Amino acid sequence: MYGIEERLSKDGYSLSIFSVEVDSSNFPSILNDIKDGMYDGILLGVLQKEFVEELFKVGLPVVSLNEYGFIKDLHYVTVDNFLGGKIAAKYLLDKNHKDIGVIYFDSRQINNFSERRNGFYEVLVQNGIDLSFELKVPPPPKLEVIGSFLEENKEILLSNKVTAIFSSIDIISMYLFSFFDKYRVKIPKDLSIISFDNSMYCEFLKPKLTSIDHHHKKLGYLAADLLLSKVSENKYYSKKVILEPNIVERESIIKR
Repeated sequence: MYGIEERLSKDGYSLSIFSVEVDSSNFPSILNDIKDGMYDGILLGVLQKEFVEELFKVGLPVVSLNEYGFIKDLHYVTVDNFLGGKIAAKYLLDKNHKDIGVIYFDSRQINNFSERRNGFYEVLVQNGIDLSFELKVPPPPKLEVIGSFLEENKEILLSNKVTAIFSSIDIISMYLFSFFDKYRVKIPKDLSIISFDNSMYCEFLKPKLTSIDHHHKKLGYLAADLLLSKVSENKYYSKKVILEPNIVERESIIKR
């Protein structure tokens, strides 16, 4: 809801939140509620392709908080994920890290995670550095998949060669912290971790997590503003709003 309710309330609108269950059993009910005409517009979070396509058929104004490549003329507000990946890579190189691994969600429906990886990888290539490993976490349904995935790749993750890991999202980083704590790998003394999102979790982890800021509140505010312009005036001021990310330095990285 970052920034969304704040912007909607200024124009007298309220926010209803729908969450699709893991087994998708409640989606038909959600779709029927939206079709009943109770709503003026739709803000999209992270959804599977078939659900996004069904929501677009409803005919209401739609603005997304993610870039879905399979939707033509999609209006969305997002952060420059490619640039964020580049910022993360440059930061690690400035800290003299050369043996680096990457872990990210393997989602073909949302470009965010692959763009972060691609930006990161481009900087490494430009500096003549190969990835020590690259792990693709199966996309949710269940976050518990992350923990089991890390265990399945224990040998790779516990390689003494790697000095730093780039994680494409803070939720993966949370599981990484737990995983490495279990195997007595100390962050950042033994291994540095840089992440992406700058969620509230970053401050609660020990050590605190360095992360690329996704500007959640500003994204939400701008997405709601764009949607309201489509609802009230039947127009939009831009099809795409892309914010520039920045790094928030904390305690999870040391210089080598």
